[in-house]
Amino acid sequence: MKNNFSKILVIIMMILLASIFSSVDFVTGSMIEGGGFPLLFTGFGGLSYPLSSGSFTLNPALAAVLYANEGSLLFGGFQDSLFISSYFNFILDFGNLSFFGSYAGNNTGLYYLDFKAAFSKLISENFYAGFDLNIYTMGFNKFGFGFDIGITSLTSIEPVPKGFSFSQFSYAFILKNLGLPITFKYSGEEYTLPPIGLGAGANFAFLNVADIMFARLYSDLYLYLYPFGVNFKGGLILSFLDYIDLAAGFTVGTDNASIMSSNWFFLGVYATIPLKENSINISYGYTPSTTSPTHSIYGSFAFGKVDKKAPIARVTVKTDSPRNAFSPNYDGQKDEINLIPDFSDNGLLAGWKISIYDQSSNLVKEFIAQDVRKINYVTIGKIISRLFEKKKAVEVPGFVAWDGTNTDGKVVPDGVYKVIGTVWDERYNQTETEPIYITVDNTIDPFDISPETNIFSPNNDGNLDKFKTTIKFNNFEDYANCSITILNSSSTVVAEFNYDIKDIDNENLIFIWDGKNKSGNVANEGIYQLVVKYSDDAANQIIKTFDKIQLVIKYEIISVKNRNDYNYISSNETSRQDNIDLYIDYSSKEGLRKVIIKIVDKDNKVVYQEEYKDDFPSVFKINVKDKKYDLPDGTYTIKVETVYENGNTPVSNELVYIKDSSTPTGNIKEQYPAFSPNNDGIQDDITFEIEKDKSDKIIEVYIVSEKERYSFPINSIDKDNFIWDGKDSQGNEIPAGSYFLECKIQDPAGNISKIQSKPISLVRKAEEVSVLSDTGYYSPNDDNKFDSIKFTFSAENKENVVGMDLLIEDTNHQIVYTKKFVKFQKDFSFSEKLDEGKYFYYIKVYYNNGNMPLSLKRNFIVDLTKPSITLSAIQQYFTTVEKFSNSAKVEFKISEDVASCNYSILDQNKKPIESSDNIGISGIIQWNGKRSNISYQEGVYYIKVESTDLAGNQNSNEIPVYLITSEPELVIKIANSTISPNQDGLLDSTNVDFAYKDSGTKVLDQLIGKRIVITNQDKKIVEKTDLQLNQNSYNFAGRGLTDGEYQISIIYEFASGII
Repeated sequence: MKNNFSKILVIIMMILLASIFSSVDFVTGSMIEGGGFPLLFTGFGGLSYPLSSGSFTLNPALAAVLYANEGSLLFGGFQDSLFISSYFNFILDFGNLSFFGSYAGNNTGLYYLDFKAAFSKLISENFYAGFDLNIYTMGFNKFGFGFDIGITSLTSIEPVPKGFSFSQFSYAFILKNLGLPITFKYSGEEYTLPPIGLGAGANFAFLNVADIMFARLYSDLYLYLYPFGVNFKGGLILSFLDYIDLAAGFTVGTDNASIMSSNWFFLGVYATIPLKENSINISYGYTPSTTSPTHSIYGSFAFGKVDKKAPIARVTVKTDSPRNAFSPNYDGQKDEINLIPDFSDNGLLAGWKISIYDQSSNLVKEFIAQDVRKINYVTIGKIISRLFEKKKAVEVPGFVAWDGTNTDGKVVPDGVYKVIGTVWDERYNQTETEPIYITVDNTIDPFDISPETNIFSPNNDGNLDKFKTTIKFNNFEDYANCSITILNSSSTVVAEFNYDIKDIDNENLIFIWDGKNKSGNVANEGIYQLVVKYSDDAANQIIKTFDKIQLVIKYEIISVKNRNDYNYISSNETSRQDNIDLYIDYSSKEGLRKVIIKIVDKDNKVVYQEEYKDDFPSVFKINVKDKKYDLPDGTYTIKVETVYENGNTPVSNELVYIKDSSTPTGNIKEQYPAFSPNNDGIQDDITFEIEKDKSDKIIEVYIVSEKERYSFPINSIDKDNFIWDGKDSQGNEIPAGSYFLECKIQDPAGNISKIQSKPISLVRKAEEVSVLSDTGYYSPNDDNKFDSIKFTFSAENKENVVGMDLLIEDTNHQIVYTKKFVKFQKDFSFSEKLDEGKYFYYIKVYYNNGNMPLSLKRNFIVDLTKPSITLSAIQQYFTTVEKFSNSAKVEFKISEDVASCNYSILDQNKKPIESSDNIGISGIIQWNGKRSNISYQEGVYYIKVESTDLAGNQNSNEIPVYLITSEPELVIKIANSTISPNQDGLLDSTNVDFAYKDSGTKVLDQLIGKRIVITNQDKKIVEKTDLQLNQNSYNFAGRGLTDGEYQISIIYEFASGII
């Protein structure tokens, strides 16, 4: 709040100064404070705000915000003025080095040249300083130089809050043009530029509209010492999305502060067009005047690559824990964890931080490096010192140690924590690392030590040879370790052991010490201490001890040994393992007072006991078939207890006997009910699976039939399976027949039983199978004729059939149909669609013995096509007229062999009047048109042929025939009965007309010819002429004939034979 109040005071002072100078004779200028730089190039931003990259020409400190090697070329002007400038900026280890050159002139011959070299530097995070050298000339007639020294504070990296605010406040101070200015005359007046003086400026943002438009106020005040004068500039900047800036402002000052005509207001637009690596800047400026307004247009192209690449960063953990665990419990073990930052950048790293979050994403701890640009307060000494020293990068340590505390200095709760590193460079490019996870674990669960005894004697007597204890954990962690150390009475380590999670069973660790030291030798007699240390990967640990473990070597030892080679016994008559036979060994009988031999059951109840007070036995034997012992089946333990006069009561090792008098049970499963060892690769042998207890063994193996019994060696059993190939143990084939496998099995107690398989069939030859069909032709066209085939099957030993296939092949022997049956099928009706052609069918029968005989292949024909009937008329027109009588004749042909073929005569109504059967597949059909020598009526009749092929396909064809029963009557007319063919033009010829007698007669018969015949008195034909069928007259001229009488006849010929 105190800082904001000081900023407000500066603003108020600047406004007051502006009001004071407003009473003076002020003039405005479109040249910045007489320096010759257009407003548009500097972006209207003033001394304190770098609106454009050219802003450093006003204040050299503003070049420090440039973060890349870049350059720019600018052209501008309007009407009679021209402005050309260029700048280059170079990033050095010590700061930014910038160069600027410009030309400004008009058509009056007045022009101004300026060259500037500037050096600028970041002094602190938001404070910059710079200086430059200016060399300028006016038309190369006058030269001058000057130094500028400027500072500025920049807070533009802070976001502007939405709405109205007071933010991003910046201020600047500058000493301008300390050197030799140029004095010249223009329009009758004398000017000195650039003037020597001081400048101050400030700006702040006050409005943010949806992060789209930002509004800013700025002002600059110049106090010129030579020549004396003042200049005040203020204005408003509206920025749109970092691409367009609108500026409106005013400039007031004394006359000698400007060389241009009197203007007090200016308006400008500054636009940036971003390219991939560069940018194009275009600006327009307007200043009004009492005479004429001034328009200025400038365009520039900035080139150079801006550093937009973020730093490379990652954070790792240096630990041997799989879960990155540590225990900040201040026990000196893993109280902190080292976080390894690995940060790099193509430039200078400005700052970094490492943040630690809990599982709810709450920040619990943060390690922040001091940003190299930060400074607590600015002094002239610090400015000068930092201005000339080499730029520094932030220091990145080798590791950052976290002690498990939060920002309040308290140890955080146990749990998993997320670590994220953030790093940024001087360009504010920022990278956030992938998170890593670490575990804070200050807790380890307790455990208990439960030894079975505190005394043992590692002398291999089978009695307390090892020290055994159970370590019971509440919760053995996945990454925990348990170390056990044996110390002697001098606290010297005798033996060490290590265990992890894989050694823990149900939260228990069974520890056994055989009394040996680290060298593998039995330790000396004495008292030992057990030290158990339980620790996890976070270095949490619990240590417990068990004192007074007594290791004894010199101790009386009693041992018992089984004299038999078995420990299973039985009272069953089939077993020979019927006695308990022990050998008792005493390490010493000196001082021995009592020996007790005990047999106890599984409930530790004594079922038999014998006691000796002298004549101590070395052998103990009983027969369990003796009824006096009466031991039920079960597990028994035999031990020998002794009493010595020195008070020692050594007990022998225990021998366990299992009494089992029950007969062993088992079962034999046969692989198939039958098999056929015929080397066809299918069921050539059979496997018998013998099911029995794993502890039982097979002692005899037989293959048995009603008449024979074949013995096989025990080694023929492999993993309780017996494979039989139909031969005896000598490799001889056994005849076909019914057999079963018989085995004798014996359990560990010697009890014997016999088990048998089910009978199986041994087959030596393949069975006969066949298939027949009810037709040789097949026509599946849904006409209910031969639409299906019925196959009938036959096979030997039907009861042994376990499956069969009906197979149909084409002529290429490709199987086109398969029907599977799971047992023998007597018959099957087939009605599937097949293409036309010849097919072969057969069956494959599967027997339970593995035989798969095939039947003989037979064929059938698929015929889907109707038989083709061709009819050709030989005599289509015929007649019953007596003198011309003949018959209709039709030739017929059938395209294939058929089952039947007949023809019928149809009348005009297509009703049959006559028929004939079985006329063959070709021939001639004749019909005389009569029935019982009575002629049918004249008219059209049809001869129809019908045929059915062998597949039941039917077809018919018919042809019309024409029955003629009467001959037509003709009339002939001669125009002149006498002619004189002498070519005198008189009766040289005569016309002969002819027609049917009845002009309305319709003749059914087909007219096939007309002829004129001339005969003489001797009935001899002297002239014969064929006429056109449509010709009804003829001109007779008698040429070449002698005088005499002639007869003219007309002849009609019909297809029926009538003339």
